[in-house]
Amino acid sequence: MEKRTVTRREFLELTTAAAAGAALTPADLLAAQAAAPGKLGQALIGKLEGPEIIRDPTKVPKTFQEAPCWPSWSRPASFPRSRSGCPSRATS
Repeated sequence: MEKRTVTRREFLELTTAAAAGAALTPADLLAAQAAAPGKLGQALIGKLEGPEIIRDPTKVPKTFQEAPCWPSWSRPASFPRSRSGCPSRATS
């Protein structure tokens, strides 16, 4: 009869499954559900940043302008010059 060895992958899979099963007992899961906040976003601190969704058509901006810092960034001198220029097309 051959002696079967456990590979490293099998060993890691088995130990990870056992550790996860031991860490997540039903009592822990019930306690986590009981401690969950009732209102969505109640546990967040501060105002969320990012784009705003405008649902009222009267509040939609009539004109759009560029950012105040864009002209200083887009000056031709601010971009590095290419050493090789544009790549040439292969003619076949």
